[in-house]
Amino acid sequence: MCPQLELIDAIVKSTVDDIEALIAQGADLRKLPSHGLLQAICRSPVGPYEIAPGHTVLAPNSRYRLEVLKCLLERGADPNAIPLAEACMHGDADVVKLLLDHGANANDRAAMDYILERLPHSTGARQVDWLQKLQLLLHAGAPTDVAGLSAVTKEYPWLLE
Repeated sequence: MCPQLELIDAIVKSTVDDIEALIAQGADLRKLPSHGLLQAICRSPVGPYEIAPGHTVLAPNSRYRLEVLKCLLERGADPNAIPLAEACMHGDADVVKLLLDHGANANDRAAMDYILERLPHSTGARQVDWLQKLQLLLHAGAPTDVAGLSAVTKEYPWLLE
């Protein structure tokens, strides 16, 4: 199997250690197709979970998705390989922050549009997540001349702080 396909398979199913082993064997993250990074974002949040000292099982672990994505980004995956709009669509605010922290271009009008379209129809935790993503994008230099943004910042002025 091609190293890039093995890497994508590991991103979907394996541990960070398995991914690092493939990278050490020559899988080139610069050649990782954009859907490879998207797989890390969309990955089921199942990963190692320590149930007692020295005893680890694979179990739901929401932080593991971020560990996989961080591993890829720290080893050379391009944070701009997928548009931020896709990250906003498929990931939570922590995913967007991680991509921005690794150099993703915040000047993604589609990401702003995507969030602003969904914000009025969300409540509770989902609304908080959209607002956090919006604040992250604004602080990273996202365009501010997007339709609907002024109404949102008027309602939530802390977004600009």
